[in-house]
Amino acid sequence: MLRISDSSGYIFVMVRNEEPQKIQGDWLVESFSSLSDTLQLSLRLTSFNEKNRTRINCGDEREEGPPPVEILPYKAPKMSLTVNKSNFDVEELIKVTCSASGGVPAVSFSWIDSLGRRYSTSRKKDNVSENCDPTRLRCSTTVAVRASADLDGEVLRCEVSHGGRTIQESTAPLEVNYAPSSALLSLADPLQFGEILSASCIFNGRPLPTKVTYFVQNDSSDDQKEIIPSNYTLSLSDSGKLVSCKVSNSFGSTISDPVKILVLPAPTSKPYTIARRATTVAMQSDQALLTKEELATISPFQNLANDDGNSTRPADLAKKQTGLKAASNVAIACISIAFLLTIVIAGILVKRRLHWKGENTQTDQKANYEETISSLKDHELESKFKKEYFM
Repeated sequence: MLRISDSSGYIFVMVRNEEPQKIQGDWLVESFSSLSDTLQLSLRLTSFNEKNRTRINCGDEREEGPPPVEILPYKAPKMSLTVNKSNFDVEELIKVTCSASGGVPAVSFSWIDSLGRRYSTSRKKDNVSENCDPTRLRCSTTVAVRASADLDGEVLRCEVSHGGRTIQESTAPLEVNYAPSSALLSLADPLQFGEILSASCIFNGRPLPTKVTYFVQNDSSDDQKEIIPSNYTLSLSDSGKLVSCKVSNSFGSTISDPVKILVLPAPTSKPYTIARRATTVAMQSDQALLTKEELATISPFQNLANDDGNSTRPADLAKKQTGLKAASNVAIACISIAFLLTIVIAGILVKRRLHWKGENTQTDQKANYEETISSLKDHELESKFKKEYFM
């Protein structure tokens, strides 16, 4: 016999070789079978009341048989995560509890750290415990670890799995107080004579160290001398010395490895070297001579001392040189043009003079020609007159 019941009584009763008999409730029969010693019944729930807890059991007419199975609908659990303290000292016990209530079907837990490692109740060293109350649908699990410096900043995540689904919740980063365990000294590069020592110290620890002390020593066997870097002026004799830093908080202290320093000499100043270059342009007309002195600088990094003792910056010198060069070019161009004009004018004058001589010659030749013609004409008339009157 197969019986389905809730807190108010039987809902269905099914006897071998008979159809199931509905007594009450909001269940519908989907299918059933009654073969040999097997009874199967498929039901569909049309409504459900959580207060009426539905159970299924099977047995004989005397209701003897295995314990009933309770029917519950799927329901996501409610999670909560608690930590016993917000701040821990080394060796204190950290206890993190993860709870899930009201979940259907039953839940299972997993603990995962920030590196992806899983904690398990099956491993004793993980120190994980679990407690469930099926009647109240409530389960919880607790992981307990001893605080250490490497757990500072650690995040633990609780995963709750139920019915193929997973929900999770994480702790805030754990805070573990510990003494500084590392310090690293860093120096400016390069270090030069006459400069202030520039140094910085990188360290860990919780709470962060507030006291940082710097030391200098001649070698590893010499006594350390406390210094303040901002008040320490470097000299060439400091080369080869060792510098270190020490940090401390209320839980302890540590010192960095020493760093050997190398001090370079200060850069030296090189004066300007001045060279003079003379540029000469000769003119053919009037035997004029143009001479201009130009200054050429050899060192671009120092001030240039002029003959009059005044100081000129490289930028001003470059402008002055450019101006002198431009003026020289203009003068040369003007002289060249004047020379060409002189040649052209002289050529024109010579040409005109030759032209005038040619015109005078032609005039004289014409006059002589006309005089000769006139003489010939007079002679011809005279001969003709004599011939007519005297013959």
